[in-house]
Amino acid sequence: MLSDAEAHRFRSKTDRYEQFFQCLSPIGGRLALFLREAGKKVEDRLKQFLDKYAATMPRVTLRYANEKLDKRTKKHYMTLGKLI
Repeated sequence: MLSDAEAHRFRSKTDRYEQFFQCLSPIGGRLALFLREAGKKVEDRLKQFLDKYAATMPRVTLRYANEKLDKRTKKHYMTLGKLI
């Protein structure tokens, strides 16, 4: 479980990534790695982010981001990625 300060930093970072999500090409790989690692600690926040952006994320970014999720959840988000 994250402390309040860690949770605030996580929210702050994900909010910044959300702002820059539309120009992912230079940061896509870094975003994917960040999401994967952050999701290990705060899986529910990762799922909120993926619920909002999975359908528009580049497939490689989505694949890395959901790498540590369970098989059923991973399949759900990969299916959302195919909708565009």
